[in-house]
Amino acid sequence: MTTNLQSNRPVLLAGCSAGLFSFATLLTLDGKEIGVCRRRMVSESMDLELEDGRSLVIRRKGFWGGEFELGDSDSGEIFGRAVRSGGIFRRTWTLTLDVGVVEFRPIGFLRRFYSAAFEDGREVATVRSTGWVGSSWEAQSNGDLSLEELLLIGLLYHLLVRRRRRQSS
Repeated sequence: MTTNLQSNRPVLLAGCSAGLFSFATLLTLDGKEIGVCRRRMVSESMDLELEDGRSLVIRRKGFWGGEFELGDSDSGEIFGRAVRSGGIFRRTWTLTLDVGVVEFRPIGFLRRFYSAAFEDGREVATVRSTGWVGSSWEAQSNGDLSLEELLLIGLLYHLLVRRRRRQSS
């Protein structure tokens, strides 16, 4: 069961670290806390506990980490998939969502901004870091996505930023 956010106004999902050495990310939707996301110690998978009582999981499929999916922990329902497009050096991802297939790609040189758009260029969401230090981010939708689809986009960005920081250290 997806949570319908469809509206005529932009929707803002934000994630910020719960603390300096925390594995948890607090999630807010339009300024209201909606849950917490905890990354696992060993893998890139993350567990989400939402305020409405649902438990979701974003898990990496396969060994190399070129595919992720967001699903319900209890029922196993899948809300969306993200697959790295092209070769190993490409930074573009293909997202399969209820609204259709969109490309998720970096915008600009520093890769602090990402865009999710259809092939015709219509943008459904953008994601950006909100600080130079730390792992806070904001995902903004035009109102066409469900909560789960926006969570997949925001948390995929979070994972990609963490990967990049880990590789540069």
